[in-house]
Amino acid sequence: EIFYVGTVYRDSPVLVGDVCLEADLIPLEMVGLDVILGMDWLAKHHASVDCFRKEVVLRSPGSPE
Repeated sequence: EIFYVGTVYRDSPVLVGDVCLEADLIPLEMVGLDVILGMDWLAKHHASVDCFRKEVVLRSPGSPE
């Protein structure tokens, strides 16, 4: 399926817990999801994804693992 995108909201605030981060957002009609964060965004924010625990941990650059 092909989607044509007419709008991108650049540097939009995304609240993760009590931390506000920025992301470029593309509006899509979705049920049950607030946002999809891509691999580039996750890598930029040093994310570790644990699928078994259904957990994502974001770390600041230089912080211990």
